[in-house]
Amino acid sequence: MTDPRVSVLMPVYNAERYLREAIDSVLQQTYDDFELIATNDGSKDGSEAILRAYEAADPRVRVISRPNTGMVGALQDAYAVARGSLIARMDADDISLPDRFQIQVDYLDTHPECVCVGGDWQLMDARSRILTRLHGPRDHDTIEQWALVAHTPMIHSLLMMRRDAFEQVGGYDPDTWPAEDLDLILRLAEVGKLVNLESIFLRVRLHDDSICAGASDLQIEKMRTAALNAQRKRGVDIPFDKTQHWRAGDNPDARYQFLLDCGWWAFNSAQRRTALHYGSKAVMKKPLDTRSWRLLACAAVKPMPTP
Repeated sequence: MTDPRVSVLMPVYNAERYLREAIDSVLQQTYDDFELIATNDGSKDGSEAILRAYEAADPRVRVISRPNTGMVGALQDAYAVARGSLIARMDADDISLPDRFQIQVDYLDTHPECVCVGGDWQLMDARSRILTRLHGPRDHDTIEQWALVAHTPMIHSLLMMRRDAFEQVGGYDPDTWPAEDLDLILRLAEVGKLVNLESIFLRVRLHDDSICAGASDLQIEKMRTAALNAQRKRGVDIPFDKTQHWRAGDNPDARYQFLLDCGWWAFNSAQRRTALHYGSKAVMKKPLDTRSWRLLACAAVKPMPTP
């Protein structure tokens, strides 16, 4: 058998609630010359049983199971057995859209100077309700400038990279977690071009169990460290501005603000029922705050914007 063109790396930790959706979205890609390497990172739920069932049913699925070491260790173990010349990322709680791999492979095939390609994504909540569409900067220079001031210019779980470039820069650095993606992007920018295409490739799930939701402060600290190291290598000194995080924080005020954000995202994306849901939750959390009632009232009666 010939080696697959694309190796998809998926770390899995206690993801049974969303795992089937994530795997199905990979297996249903219009481009099928890939392998999915899922690393069960010491899950304590039913994740391994789900993975083994998919492995038995589809030869493209390969499962590694071992004790928990964390995200970067799971990625490194998956990469160690990967056979593809292109490396794609996928998280166990997200959903890839059907033509993601085909568009990314086609772009890399026609743009040899590009070493890593990303794109647009939709945010969804724990129940798969669409909140909004987001994207990073399109061109290499702007992507690098964002990264150098510790802003995330490309979403990790929708990246596709050239294997030779990934190896050239040394792969993932475990000391940079949970900002291993920004650190990798900054190093890849040194050896080739990066691009975000104007296509929606992924639905990113926001929920309280996600790694970034539980480690947002540490992530911001590590992002700044990665950016500072990259600035020093390039001989530049660019001041950081305030780092915004689009996941819920850990304190009550941040979680309330996140409810408002989700509600307005949904409203501006013409998702009335979802906006009503988050408006109601905001009212229950802070019934005396006028921002709660404004969101709920707009969601209930105001004409929806054109998304």
